[in-house]
Amino acid sequence: MKTKLTAIAFFIVITAFSLLFVAGSVSALTYEGTIGGGDGGSIGPLNAPANVSAIASGYTAISVSWDAAVGADGYKLYRNTADSGWDSATLATTTNASITSYSDTGLTSGTTYYYKVKSYNSSQSSDFSLVASAATNSLATPTGLAAAAQSTSRIDVNWTAVSGADGYKLYRNGSLIATQAGTSYSDTGLSAGTSYAYKVKSYISSVDSAFSSEISATTQSAPSAPASGGGTYTPPAPSSVSSNNVPLTVSSAQTGTVNYVFPDSSSAKVEVPAGAVSSATTFNVSQGALTGAQTPAQTTGAFMVSDNVFNITAQDASNSLVRSFSGQLTITLAVPELPADTADLAVYYFNDATGEWIKVAGASFDAVNKKVVFSVNHLTTFAIFKTTGAPVALATASGQVLGEKVVNDALSGTVGDYVASQKKLLKTIDKKLTKRLAGRILLQVQDNGQAWYVEPTSQVRYYLADGARAYGALRKFGLGITNADLKKIPVGIEQRFLDTDTDSDGLADKLEEGLGTDINKTDTDSDGVSDYDEVVKNNTNPLGTGKLTYSSSLINRLKGRIVLQVQSKGEAWYINPVDGKRYYLKDGGAAYQIMRFLSLGITNADIQKVGIGDL
Repeated sequence: MKTKLTAIAFFIVITAFSLLFVAGSVSALTYEGTIGGGDGGSIGPLNAPANVSAIASGYTAISVSWDAAVGADGYKLYRNTADSGWDSATLATTTNASITSYSDTGLTSGTTYYYKVKSYNSSQSSDFSLVASAATNSLATPTGLAAAAQSTSRIDVNWTAVSGADGYKLYRNGSLIATQAGTSYSDTGLSAGTSYAYKVKSYISSVDSAFSSEISATTQSAPSAPASGGGTYTPPAPSSVSSNNVPLTVSSAQTGTVNYVFPDSSSAKVEVPAGAVSSATTFNVSQGALTGAQTPAQTTGAFMVSDNVFNITAQDASNSLVRSFSGQLTITLAVPELPADTADLAVYYFNDATGEWIKVAGASFDAVNKKVVFSVNHLTTFAIFKTTGAPVALATASGQVLGEKVVNDALSGTVGDYVASQKKLLKTIDKKLTKRLAGRILLQVQDNGQAWYVEPTSQVRYYLADGARAYGALRKFGLGITNADLKKIPVGIEQRFLDTDTDSDGLADKLEEGLGTDINKTDTDSDGVSDYDEVVKNNTNPLGTGKLTYSSSLINRLKGRIVLQVQSKGEAWYINPVDGKRYYLKDGGAAYQIMRFLSLGITNADIQKVGIGDL
């Protein structure tokens, strides 16, 4: 047997040398890998990675992945701004064989990037893979920019809010004049009879949107001198004055109307009758969160409608607060979260002296138009509460009001201070626990119900102070998704959500907005099947024909993520890791309800094992 093996080996060697001789040269026989086993190498060209994909993972990042290639020691990922000129493309990263994905960061928002991958080993590199491309999320540009001259030296500018924006940058004649969170600005100190051009952009952190279209306004001309005689001509004051999103000064002889529209689509209008003030008085309206001192005791069972209170103030010429008036002021509040059932709803004002909320008598609710109108002869902070029987007064005490998460009074009161205090309590990070909680919204059941979101990629938690802040924070983690892919994820319905359903079809108006169905029709496509049955029961298209097919692999990959519809208006959805369904994040109110009903309670001991990130 030993002799036969030797003979076979000799035959192989002779054959190899014979082949070399026939080729006309004598050289060493080289090859890659082994025949029939060994180190797993291969003979022949190295294949390029297959199935390269790219998807936006924020305003400045794109996630790229690819399949492993046999025989590769690693991969080289190339980035380009066009699908051409690949020989001079940027090398984004080089990985080893075990890494087949990469998060490409530091990109420009609203920009399309192209990617190709090469495999490599110790002796060669493959050709380029097929191309994959994705566009980073684009921050919406403010619309509705308007400017109106108010005097010879002042122009008021306002614009429509951009959902999720941190703030806005306003430019006059090409120069930055204001960076602010509000959507209005009073530009003063201007020259009479002069035209000024304005444009605005929104921003999130270091990401800016494109500029809005530019508009112009001209300040009023300086009054002409009288035709004869001496002195300066002073035009008569108008009998009625008004303003939009800027403070309004009203004299004793004037009537006035001040209107404010806020980023969450709520608004406030204050109508001042003639004679209500004794001298020139300036009226202003702002939104604000409940303070610890304003928080109703848990025993009241009070649920605050909306995430914000309305602070309505008036100041005289010496900037002293004016609290009471000679006539009744009429106030109209528009609140998108106002429920269809207005029973047990009431408007309350906060009494600073007694530290309690006092019911405003005679308030009239309009559930269809989401408004409430009431009259008062004093100004302070106003809010709408839902509580059984709508009592005359709501006591306050340390605790939380249903509908609003508040910072523990023992802390300094600001979100930043609270997060800093929680970081000091961190213990050894439990990676297994953190991984199990990835994508979940957590509520501290042993504290005041503070909410946190465990972001799946970074696997650290972020503080969600209230509905409005939660909405803005969650959008920052948004992952771009096409409409086609979004349809592969089933829609979630939570019956406990407190939302308006105009057509009573079982789908809240906010959800129907996200789905594109008609809030006034139970059957948008008139096919005889209600929108609710098509979306929830039948898995069919509520806007036309066709069966909706869900993708388990896509759902599992996106569980716990926030996705943004990049082919629409950037609508946000939360993919609940528990049921794999998507829940529409319309605004702060929707974010709060998700925090309240889709969250997981956690003890202080466990949450202190999960790291904390900064927004």
